[in-house]
Amino acid sequence: MDDYAYHISIGIVGTADDFHQTSRAVLLKVLYLIELRDSITRKEGVVMNNILYIMIFSTLLFPYSDSGKLFSMETEDGKTETKQDTVEIEEKLAAVRIGDKWGYINVAGEVVIEPQFDHAHSFHEGLAVVRIGDSDSGKYGYINAAGEVVIEPQFGQAHSFSEGLAVVRTGGLISGKWGYLNAAGEIVIEPQLDMAHSFLEGLATVRIGDGTNRKWGYLNAAGKVVIDPQFDMAFSFSEGLATVRIEDFVKGKWVYKWVCINAAGEIVIELKFDFFGYFSEGLAVVRIGDSDSGKYGYINVAGEIAIKPQFHKANAFSEGLAHVMIGNKWGYIDREGKIVIEPQFDKAFSFKNGLALVRENDEKKDISILKESS
Repeated sequence: MDDYAYHISIGIVGTADDFHQTSRAVLLKVLYLIELRDSITRKEGVVMNNILYIMIFSTLLFPYSDSGKLFSMETEDGKTETKQDTVEIEEKLAAVRIGDKWGYINVAGEVVIEPQFDHAHSFHEGLAVVRIGDSDSGKYGYINAAGEVVIEPQFGQAHSFSEGLAVVRTGGLISGKWGYLNAAGEIVIEPQLDMAHSFLEGLATVRIGDGTNRKWGYLNAAGKVVIDPQFDMAFSFSEGLATVRIEDFVKGKWVYKWVCINAAGEIVIELKFDFFGYFSEGLAVVRIGDSDSGKYGYINVAGEIAIKPQFHKANAFSEGLAHVMIGNKWGYIDREGKIVIEPQFDKAFSFKNGLALVRENDEKKDISILKESS
């Protein structure tokens, strides 16, 4: 029995006008940093690719204006809307690795928090997760935009803040438990969960049990279980719906059924697909067939096929476009299923603030493209 839950964060969205005024400048900065990374060599002349490594999504988290929205969503490859009238300075920082330590740069590419951490995440809601020590025994805490530690590294694992709370793990990888703390570092939901994910749209996906007894349900911000753990797979809520998988043992084999539930835990869409993603911009990825030879398409919130399954891989819509694979190359489609950027990339990511990172010709170098690339 597989055990999955999915989560990502999508940062800050500026207006179209803001983007057009500054996107090319930021794109040049991204390309400059990549070139800088690849220009640094060892004495032997071997390219030291990871001397300056830019977290793929951190670069795209730079806002393009001083006003915007913070929001969250859910995807595979882990949002309620959190509005903010003015984007604070900390949301304009990106985590970078220089040498073997992590620090932060601003939108001008200047180091503003010196590399000193063994790992670092992007800022969310004014705080960023950092790790002191290696990935096995190191501890996670939180810093502010000045680089000051505001929640001491003490957790076995920690995730970014979302809707005022962050999920943290106490104890070891196997025996540890997950709970939630607030921005003051106070534990508000005691570590008691076998797995937990960030709050989105007021609810968090949590798991109770291990092994064959593990089930996923949903918790509210008061720590109350509002949808009993009963699913073997679960996505976070997005646009009022959450996708879950129900399993049953019938005639000697496991039978799985995908459904969409609302915040009351009621089934609102029954789905007859082999895979079902989360809703984004009114559409959700579905697959007919197995993961190797099946085809991916999209359905609408009524459960109707909106874009017929025809792609080898597909991802959620962002800013009106979704990256899909045809053959062995990635391109972009619009909400009508029309190809607007031809499949030509070896890797591709979602558009954020009008930019998307892609990789061409399987080179170990990522570049940014604009929507005008179509």
